[in-house]
Amino acid sequence: MEPRKNRIMKAFSRSASTYDAYTDVQKVTAANLIDRCENLQPKSILEIGCATGNYTLMLADRFPSSPITSIDFSEPMIKTALLKLSGRKNIHFICNDAEDFAERIKHQFDLITSNATLQWFSDLDRSLREIADLLSVRGSFLCSIFGSQTFYELGLALSHAYGRAVALPAQNFPQKNKLLSLFSEMFSSFDIEELNFTYKYTSALQLLRHIRNTGTSGGNSLRPLILTRSRINAMDEWFTQNHKGCAVTYQVFSVKAVR
Repeated sequence: MEPRKNRIMKAFSRSASTYDAYTDVQKVTAANLIDRCENLQPKSILEIGCATGNYTLMLADRFPSSPITSIDFSEPMIKTALLKLSGRKNIHFICNDAEDFAERIKHQFDLITSNATLQWFSDLDRSLREIADLLSVRGSFLCSIFGSQTFYELGLALSHAYGRAVALPAQNFPQKNKLLSLFSEMFSSFDIEELNFTYKYTSALQLLRHIRNTGTSGGNSLRPLILTRSRINAMDEWFTQNHKGCAVTYQVFSVKAVR
């Protein structure tokens, strides 16, 4: 596994015990995807990036007779999901990097779905091509993917505190134009819905702890930064002056595509 992916995996693994308490946005996007499952009757389902199994549980409730294969590269996340869904006989969990695993799958699925995962992929173009190939004829792909405007306020606050540009991993998340291009090339039809959420936190420190407890600090520039009290205070001052408090944006694209 490449170093960046390994850092991301380790960050998610460390947050397995705290993930559920902090992933409000991911739960909302999962519910949005379930709503978009209307009129679907898949005989087989592949879930990419199951984490602790919250979306997996929603899928299992929505499609109780459909076999579900759920993949995640974090063993602690898989173990948490197994406990959460114990007794569900139609779910098969696999601990593997989905980008590598997709190349080795030999059968197709009627529904492939992923909640808040694909923005971490190293090669989204290649992975979407493989996902399209893994769909049965007229099969559906449903995903939520975080966009490049996510946490843009945090990046500005950090840059203010350090007196230099500070890049966050979200800056490498896909932009809408990129997604429009990729999906138009690989799927016969698709619909992209942009969702923007603003969440407020009591302080910059609470926001940073929230990020750590969801595992979404993996592979980013926050890790080597030395966040002293004075710098955190400077971040709080920036948030107060510019947003009347510590408020950040989550940009999410909800996609429904047909092969």
